[in-house]
Amino acid sequence: MMRVYILLLFLIVIVSCDTGNTIDAPSESYFVKFYGEDGDHQGVDFVVNGDGSFVLVGNERVLGAPLSQQIFVVKVDGQGMILKQGSFGLAGDDFVKDIELTPDGNIIIAAENQKNVNDKDVYLITLSQDLSLLNSKQVGLKKMDGQESDEEVNSVTIIQNGYIVSGSTTAVSTTKQNDIRDALHLRFNNTLSLVDDKSGLWKHTSGLDNSEDVLIKMFEVNPFTYYGFGYTNTQRGTVLDYKYWAFSLGASGLPTNNGSDLLDVIGDPIQDEKLSNVIESPLQSGEGFVLSGVKRNSAGESHSFIVKLQKSIFASGDVLEKSPTNLGDFSNVANANERMVNQTRMLPLAGGGFLLLTNSNSVSYDNLNISLTKLDNNFSVTTQIPIFFGGAGDDFNGAIKELSDGKIVIVGTMTLGGVSGQTKMVFMKLNSNGRLQE
Repeated sequence: MMRVYILLLFLIVIVSCDTGNTIDAPSESYFVKFYGEDGDHQGVDFVVNGDGSFVLVGNERVLGAPLSQQIFVVKVDGQGMILKQGSFGLAGDDFVKDIELTPDGNIIIAAENQKNVNDKDVYLITLSQDLSLLNSKQVGLKKMDGQESDEEVNSVTIIQNGYIVSGSTTAVSTTKQNDIRDALHLRFNNTLSLVDDKSGLWKHTSGLDNSEDVLIKMFEVNPFTYYGFGYTNTQRGTVLDYKYWAFSLGASGLPTNNGSDLLDVIGDPIQDEKLSNVIESPLQSGEGFVLSGVKRNSAGESHSFIVKLQKSIFASGDVLEKSPTNLGDFSNVANANERMVNQTRMLPLAGGGFLLLTNSNSVSYDNLNISLTKLDNNFSVTTQIPIFFGGAGDDFNGAIKELSDGKIVIVGTMTLGGVSGQTKMVFMKLNSNGRLQE
């Protein structure tokens, strides 16, 4: 039987924890730190600055606060010590999804603002490095009947002269029964002004026929070509299930290839595959794109699912597919956490191979843990032992990066104080093998 190591973080059980609680590692080079005052805090993503500091972003729901869920931002030094922190948001609930460094050294954050049930808007903010608010923008679309639509955000991409926000919207162009969502690709200039689709300069949405279409990430190949990666449940033959989806847009945001041919090549017709992460493949694994997410069968059993596409994603040739890890049964996880549960992150390592960050229910059947697995260049599990981070409650991964010295840093969410305890943003600095020791 394969052995696993679990970092049991229930050693800290203080529910009303102070900001920056720490589990000291055997070496000062490695640590596990928690951020957030009384209330619930989630860790979603982070960026690494050139001076070795980090800006972490997540969500917070503070007890007794005048607003609901807000965007929580923490800037820390290389040892995880807080330099500055702040909260940002609008009335209603805010859900942060992505953070990126802008070319001028500032920060852009992509989020959703939920005003009512089934009524979320795109919400963008830019911050300086001292976490001062520079600009913000809220955008909502309309359905065919003029009613408010629901926009969900997955990422923001920095392009020449602006940004593209990827996600999905219920502002679909048909009334077909299964046409629930279209892929959303809103374009903004550098001052966060929306490029209006009525101008003919950029189309806001794309969609396949009578389906739910979700865009995870957009890449700018050049000013005339953009690749989009997501998932769809458009019908193929007699089958209606979720599959990874890749398509291309031209200079005005109109589809130049809807990717329908790839849908017959990728995935399993009797399992759902939902994409959550896309990266550009490093040279050692062959240029192209690496897509990762979760494959789930009708019994609720889940596996990681990785697909490698060529640099020219529609070129003929083999498509590499792998399901390297068993993630357990997610069927009992609350629907509100579905997007967090299905999240995966792929990290190409400078020395070759990849780290795969997932959520896992394969160790115990009453809670989720954060799982870290090392893969080779062909996405097969190496002989190294997988590592699990977690405690008595549910824990969720957020993002992972490799530093120039080979150390691994991870942000995520952990539950402290037992199964029903509060959640806190967690930040871990690990060695190159994902451990808290030399």
